[in-house]
Amino acid sequence: MLTESSVPRAVLTQAFTWGNSASAAGIAGAAAVAGRVVDAGGAHGGFGVVAGAAVAMTVLALGGLRDSSAAEDERP
Repeated sequence: MLTESSVPRAVLTQAFTWGNSASAAGIAGAAAVAGRVVDAGGAHGGFGVVAGAAVAMTVLALGGLRDSSAAEDERP
């Protein structure tokens, strides 16, 4: 919904494609990192990676919401 509300309708398909590509790249990178951590530290290390990623995504999501609400306030 954030993507749909923040880009012009003419480039909506391209915006969704960029979002999906970024998601796939993030999943691949995270799997590689988590695999290395599990190999080095066992399952507890893997759960640590998941917990860290959850915290990072929460911070990023809240930052994006704050930015989008500020942009909405500036609209005429």
